[in-house]
Amino acid sequence: MTLRGQRRGRALLITAACVAVLLVVGRWLAVETAERAWAATVRGGPVYLEIRTLQRLLHWLVIAVSMVWGAGNLYIVYRAIGSVQMPRRIGNLEIVEAVPQRLLLTLAIVIGVLFGLGLSWGTGDWWREAFLANAPAVVFGRVDPILHKEAGFYAAQLPWAIEREQFLLIATLTAAVLCGFLYLGIGSLRWQRGRVVSSPHARAHLGVLGAGVAAALVWGALLDPAEIVAGLHGALSTSLVSLRLRGWGFVAAAAGLAAILSFAWIWWDRPRWPATAWGVVGVALLVVYGILPSVARRNAAELYPQDRRAFEEMAFGANPHLRADLAAYPTMAAFVAAQPLWSPRWVAAVARERLGSEETVAGVQLTRTATGTPLWIVARAPNDTALSSRQPPPTWDQVHRGPRTATAAPLGLVETDSGALVPTPVEVRDSSLEWFGEGFGQYAVTGGAAPAASGIPLTGAWRRIALAWVLQSPEIFRGTSQAERLQWRRTPSERFARLAPFARFATPEPVMMDGALWWRAVGYVSAETFPLVAPVDPDGAVRLQRAGIVGATRGTTGETRFWLLPGADSVTVAWARIFKPLIESADSAPAALLHSLQYPRESFA
Repeated sequence: MTLRGQRRGRALLITAACVAVLLVVGRWLAVETAERAWAATVRGGPVYLEIRTLQRLLHWLVIAVSMVWGAGNLYIVYRAIGSVQMPRRIGNLEIVEAVPQRLLLTLAIVIGVLFGLGLSWGTGDWWREAFLANAPAVVFGRVDPILHKEAGFYAAQLPWAIEREQFLLIATLTAAVLCGFLYLGIGSLRWQRGRVVSSPHARAHLGVLGAGVAAALVWGALLDPAEIVAGLHGALSTSLVSLRLRGWGFVAAAAGLAAILSFAWIWWDRPRWPATAWGVVGVALLVVYGILPSVARRNAAELYPQDRRAFEEMAFGANPHLRADLAAYPTMAAFVAAQPLWSPRWVAAVARERLGSEETVAGVQLTRTATGTPLWIVARAPNDTALSSRQPPPTWDQVHRGPRTATAAPLGLVETDSGALVPTPVEVRDSSLEWFGEGFGQYAVTGGAAPAASGIPLTGAWRRIALAWVLQSPEIFRGTSQAERLQWRRTPSERFARLAPFARFATPEPVMMDGALWWRAVGYVSAETFPLVAPVDPDGAVRLQRAGIVGATRGTTGETRFWLLPGADSVTVAWARIFKPLIESADSAPAALLHSLQYPRESFA
């Protein structure tokens, strides 16, 4: 290759790298611009942006620490490498060529960075444990009968401590194994005459890593009693309490001795002593965590039944107090007679016959008229599937502009004494067009048809470019004017999940409040650890689950608000303080929103 060809290839490589960097940076800037533009249109937008920034900072901090840890360990191994020679054959001649040190250093850094990225995999949700552990005190007002720790410690502080302990153990153990194999490969660690022979460089490196592994095991042993009470090692039984709960000290002592001898190995070249100490650690782990708990098993329900019942009531909000009377009905017969004959599924089937082909049923909710007659509210959504299957294919204006992506006011169906459903007008005061609701999967570009206060203003060339880039729709930049607005994230479930990511929301349901259609959903707050409580899910990851908040999105403007439910638990209250003022107090919740709220379905499970 000529010198001109080399320069041309290098210029093309540099150009491609610059284009890739510009695309990555441009995409990041576009996402940030779109998120900030959307946050400016929702209540509590500054809180959303602040929490989002803290989440990403924590994640990138973990990634940076992991990459520095991986690259640093590989760089230490690289310093022990003298020269590496690779054989080459030219014709009948075989020559040995030294590998450049710069190439070895580059390989070490790249492998270390990849190792660090592997360590940080799956740490994107750490912000939940970190935020809750550093939140104002989570207090339930009751201590467990074994360790005498407050129940809030298990729900808030323990998960974050477990995450950090496991990360330290995995990071030090994998680094020790990887670096040990590398030292074996370069000859700094070898087996000679029945004993391990190592160079001072390798011995110092592996000694520090071994001490780190032992320190992580000591930390884990200190947390193990709390993990037992929290149910992370199976149902609480006599064997766990009498044997494993008392055996953590032996594991901690053995791991502490291994840490001391591993660190001493740096100067005291007697590998048998640290090897013996690690053998003792292995035996202690096997006996305390494996053999002893399998002895003398008994039914876990026999342990602390009263305390278990009290903690289960706190964990799931279950307070089994029977009522013999119903305040709104004089007799049980009157209560049964007042119950509707129709179900939401049957009402939806009838409503589909009354809707046109361009609309579908998005949700059905039972309410009552002023006289107590059952009234079914049927919310509509645009039938985008039906539209896209028509011939000829719809234009961009048909799908994303004008009243096509909005629907009329909800239907009202009254259930008569004979069991028939009779249409009735529903009083709607704010608007006849609904722009937000379940089933509104497409974004919409609106002009004067939507309320002026809703949507993202399409002002500024860069904002329109960013929104078009994020939504993968060039027409937002080419076919819109600055007088129009973008209605984005129109599904209430998506809004709830983004604005209150600490909770898991049920399927939103329509509800009428003061002549306006709102979409309401209950948010469940859960925790993996709670004392004396068995898990309620097949994966064994939920030991606390409370219906703590309720979210609501207005169908016309997309206004989204959250309120604490009356009697919210301490964990939910702590999250409300973190997300303040996005999460409002229970006293400020509209009575119409809570009046028709049924008992949370998942709490029955």
